[in-house]
Amino acid sequence: MGQITTAHGIGVVVDGATSIHNRTFCRCFELRSVTSKTSVRWQEAFAWSDKQKSITAQGLVETIVSSAFYGCTISSFKIPRSVVFFGKNPFSNRTCLKEIDVLENLNFVFVDGVLIDKGMTQIINCDPSKKGDYSILITVAAIGNGAFTKCSSLTSIALPESVKEIGYGALAFCHCLVQ
Repeated sequence: MGQITTAHGIGVVVDGATSIHNRTFCRCFELRSVTSKTSVRWQEAFAWSDKQKSITAQGLVETIVSSAFYGCTISSFKIPRSVVFFGKNPFSNRTCLKEIDVLENLNFVFVDGVLIDKGMTQIINCDPSKKGDYSILITVAAIGNGAFTKCSSLTSIALPESVKEIGYGALAFCHCLVQ
């Protein structure tokens, strides 16, 4: 069994846990960092934490999946070097996220408001404030679940023939799309 310790509501150290599941840190408004000493998977861990502005993942977080930050108001997130996989869009139903810092992580890139895997084959997340037209790179084969959710100011997305998979809800609530 893992141990969770807090430091005056500012940080949490998760020791021994292998998964952090649904709403574990829901509405932990003062929480700023989560540190794991063992390999851990996040799934809806911060859902509906709507007063946090940033979260720093430290330690051995390897997988962030399934709406980990669903409904959060964080404006920036730093992906630690330990993350090797995003399953489903961890940032779905977010409207304030403007920056995803991938400087320490060689597995992903953040280009023009879009989070993509290093091989540029899968789109994981798009900044919901993106406007106008967007052309998907010809290297992209998959658009992840909820990748463009709530990108309500995009008017068109050009899909190259290389795209073979479009995930569940990938274009949900894109009200202004005309083509």
